[in-house]
Parts: sequence; structure tokens; C-alpha cells
Amino acid sequence: MNVYVMYKFEDYKAIQDSINVLESTQGIKVFYFVPNLKYGCTWKTKAREKIKAADAVCYFFNFETAKKNTRNLQWEYNYAVKNNKKVIIIDINNQTDILDQIKNPEKKNHFFKDIFNYSYNEKEISSKAVSLEQGKKKLVEQSSWNIGDELLIEDVSDIDNKTRNNYYSLLIQQYKIMVDTSEKLMERRQAASNVYTSICTALVALIGSSFALKNMYALSMIFFCVGLVTIILAANWRGALDSYDRNNEGKFAVLNEIEKKLPANMFDSEYRYNKSKGIKSFAFREKLLPSIFKILGFIFLACSVMFLVLKCVNIDFFAA
Repeated sequence: MNVYVMYKFEDYKAIQDSINVLESTQGIKVFYFVPNLKYGCTWKTKAREKIKAADAVCYFFNFETAKKNTRNLQWEYNYAVKNNKKVIIIDINNQTDILDQIKNPEKKNHFFKDIFNYSYNEKEISSKAVSLEQGKKKLVEQSSWNIGDELLIEDVSDIDNKTRNNYYSLLIQQYKIMVDTSEKLMERRQAASNVYTSICTALVALIGSSFALKNMYALSMIFFCVGLVTIILAANWRGALDSYDRNNEGKFAVLNEIEKKLPANMFDSEYRYNKSKGIKSFAFREKLLPSIFKILGFIFLACSVMFLVLKCVNIDFFAA
């Protein structure tokens, strides 16, 4: 698993041994910025890339240095939370009274108070700092079910042919089930897109028919309501598509691992071929529709304001 490490540079010497422990742990790959290297303004670009690719984020927390300027740490932490990364806070001081300290009203604006109070649905953010051993244990537990570790839990190289045949027969059945669930997920995605497309198209049609009212105030109100609803629907639509993509990505990760045991690695080969040829998937094109409707929504809002202003200055397109 990939682990992104964040810390204050002045704590580098204090955490070197701890980082070495994580790096030497099987199944864990660590990335961290090294002090005294000139990253310039590009460090955030690198950090975004590594945080997105990380399975977990480790923050080596020092109670004393956390009182100082932590602007970069705040950015890293907020970006990790934004990308739904599990954050493990490792206390390098082994200080047991941190939670008591942050209750002090004088420290209410400190970065560490925000960290320990942070929580959100479906993701576990540590409510207290843990020791290095506890943090390492959490990472090892998480890496134990990662796709790249041991999805296929049985080694069939040393078993008899009958047992091996049974193993591959069961593997094929599981493979078919996973393909089927992936196809059903794509069908639900397409059905959801059809619903959103129908609603948004109907709203656009309502805009066209509203001109028959020949009333500037009515036009302004309709354009405003339709624009606002269209923007909300487009945002929800795009969010739903992203959610389907993330779910399907996990299914194809499992399929690709299973295919490594089969004669042909079809899905992975298809993906790499399409990528090499620059072929865009249907999902990529499908995501353009929410963006188009969102732009239309903003245009409708702008027209709503324009109609209202024109009416206020006694300019009426429908005046006899």
C-alpha cells in the first residue's frame, strides 16, 4: 500500500527512525518530502499526485511544533480529507495529555485542535494520536486486504491436478460473478444518466416554451428557477457518475488480479491498448453532458438577471 507522510521539517531528525521502520515493513511504500531539497512552487503539484495515489496518510505529530506555522501541513491535511484518505496521526512525543491540552481555550485556533476534532461520514479519522507501533499496526491491517497484496489467497502450484482444476473452476465462477456485477453497475449508471438527461432536457424545453407568456417578470422567474435546478441536477449527476466510476474501478482491479491467473488478461490489455491509442471511453464522453447542462444553468441565471434589469429600466421585448 502507498502511504503519504506529512510532518514539520524541523522534526525530520526525530522521525527518521520511524520512517525507516515504515519503509522496512513489507507491503508498505512510503513517500515523504525531504528537507533541504528545493521543491519550489511545484511541491503542491507533487503532493496532490502522491496524496491521491496514497491508500493512507500518516501525520507525524509533534505537540510543540504544531503550535508554530503549520500552513503547509494544514493544506496537506485538508487535501487528504477532501480526497477521502484515512489519516493516522502518530504522536512522536508519546504525550498522553494532548486531548487535555487542546481543551485549553487559549489553544482553540491551533492546527492540532482542528485535526483531533475532525470527523466525517464513512471514513475513520483518528480522534487521538497513536504510538508508532499502533500506527504501523493500523497500516499493516489496512494493507492486508489491499488488492496488490493477496487477493488470490491460495497457491495451487504444489497441489494435484484434480484439486487444481476445482480451484480454477471456482475461480472462473467468481470471475463471472464479478463481471456480471460490473455490467449491472454500468446498467444502473446508464439508467441514472438517462433520468438526468430527460429531466434536464425537459427543463431546457420549458425555457423555450416560457417565451409564449410574453411577460418579462415571468420569464425572469422561470429562467432563475430552471437555471438553479439545472445547476443542482448537473452537480448531482456528475457526482453520481464519479461514484459509479470509483465503484467500477474497484471491480476491475479485482478482475485484473483474477485474470493474472487465467490464460488471457483481457480487461487490462484492452485498457492499455485504448490508452496507447488515445481512445476515450464512453464514460469520459458521458461526463461532458453534466458540464454542458451546468453551463446552460448559469446562462439561464444570467438571463434571469438580465430580463429583470431590462424590465426595471422599462425595456420590454413584448411591449406592443
